[in-house]
Amino acid sequence: MKILKKSEKQQILARHIILANGRPRELLELMRKAYPTPISKAYICQQLSMHGEYAFRSVLRNASIFIDIEVINETDKPTMYRLGNQCIQSAQMRIMFQAMAN
Repeated sequence: MKILKKSEKQQILARHIILANGRPRELLELMRKAYPTPISKAYICQQLSMHGEYAFRSVLRNASIFIDIEVINETDKPTMYRLGNQCIQSAQMRIMFQAMAN
């Protein structure tokens, strides 16, 4: 299987993010810029001027419609979030099958 560069992965993510709009898109763009590094809820809320648990959860839920979002829970550490690899893995599989067909 072809190993994709970070820039290629970010291009794939951008193609999925373009379908979103409003706050979910802002969240996805913020997470794409940090990809593959996870970011904290506090950082997300600060960057997007988001106040309140309900607003955060709502935007997170709506953003996850377009791209899966991984939640990383570790003991004694804040919860972190990062974009999942599902769409990237799908693209890698398509590339692999195209290469096999040629």
